[in-house]
Amino acid sequence: MKIILPAAGYGTRMYPLTKDIPKTLLELQGKTILDRLIEQIAWFDDLTGIIIITNNRFYKLFEKWLSSCKYKDMIHIINDGTKNNEERIGTVGDILLAIETEKIEEDIMLINPDTVLSFNLNKFKEFFDKKKSGVIGLFDVKKLEIANKKGKTMLDEKGRVVLFKEKDETINLTLCSVAGLCLLKGHELKFINQYVSEGNSLDVSGKFIEWLYTRDTIYGYVFDNKTNYYFDIGSLESYEDAKKFASKLR
Repeated sequence: MKIILPAAGYGTRMYPLTKDIPKTLLELQGKTILDRLIEQIAWFDDLTGIIIITNNRFYKLFEKWLSSCKYKDMIHIINDGTKNNEERIGTVGDILLAIETEKIEEDIMLINPDTVLSFNLNKFKEFFDKKKSGVIGLFDVKKLEIANKKGKTMLDEKGRVVLFKEKDETINLTLCSVAGLCLLKGHELKFINQYVSEGNSLDVSGKFIEWLYTRDTIYGYVFDNKTNYYFDIGSLESYEDAKKFASKLR
């Protein structure tokens, strides 16, 4: 299994803080957001590598970070060549770039690296291995104002996704996809190429899931929201909230 971390965004909603540093390299209690995530995913038995996709502006910063990362031998950084927010090729475009550059044919895990979470990813992976089909990570956010900014989901009695709508305020559901967390079998990677070739939106990975569940069997794994937490670092406010929360864990 390969893990792909799309980190080629420019963090414009967090300017000026992220003008010269990517969100993923911001610190929480002495560790970067990226280091915290790497520590959670680097121990899978069948992991063959971690791929980080960044842009030309931040590529050297990621290389500097990698030089002191204790997991550097399993990490490869790809530069997507873009220099500013207007040139970016989108999350799905970067994922496809990683697959094609690395010639990946095996299973992959996708996760947004600007996320702070406590999820037991081992159980998520076990569920995926059992189902032998694509799986997305889900979390009941409880509040519609939060759910309206995410991919709303409905499952059937077998745990299969029967509805997925990205940022749809007309649907009163609070079970949502989180952190772009997704596991796909090697044979399902062809769908990413098909999705891109059809001219669909490359900006948000949730749009790909919205397209995919109508063409392939996709399951949802629901993380317990009573014992877990996560923060999507997409704004200065969410970053401050995550810092305050992290300070209480020490």
